Amino acid sequence: LIGTSPAKQLPTIRSRCQLVRFGRLPEKTVAELLRRGGMLDDPRKADELAPYCEGSLTRALELNDADLWSFRGTLFGRLAEAELDSVGLSKAVHSLVNAAGKAAPPRRARLRQIVRFAADFYRQLLLAQSGASSDADEPLQRLAREALATGAAKGQQALFRLERCLEAAEQIERNANQTTLIESWLDDLAGAPF
Repeated sequence: LIGTSPAKQLPTIRSRCQLVRFGRLPEKTVAELLRRGGMLDDPRKADELAPYCEGSLTRALELNDADLWSFRGTLFGRLAEAELDSVGLSKAVHSLVNAAGKAAPPRRARLRQIVRFAADFYRQLLLAQSGASSDADEPLQRLAREALATGAAKGQQALFRLERCLEAAEQIERNANQTTLIESWLDDLAGAPF
């Protein structure tokens, strides 16, 4: 069996299988495959998407979405605020996810990317808290530093929020109800314990 997530397999099948993880494709390889395969309208986008796709061609194609990239900056800005407005952000996330169409797979793919963006933000915030260096893009690093300065995540909040994002990503793979997932995920981020 080849799959993207153990959660997508039945427990009875998982118990009879051995998990083999494959490493990420290097950025240069991803960019070259995207260009050679003609998967993108603009071949120059391949170099832009490769650093963000975690070695996955599928993720690169999912990230080739102008609305999603525009929302990324908005999401980071909202996550960097001292008080997270979960209701307002929930409406914005629902709107973007619903704009992907009526079919469930593209909506789940878009929600998966939004949750991953949030996880990237909290991962960067943890790095900023510890003073560690990062290879993240400059806007993400800047907003993480701003969040640190405004006290957007005190103590263990950034870690709790990152873990909650990873949990939400797993729930997406298990086909959790989209509305409930978005609202509970963002409520949990807003109500993170100190």
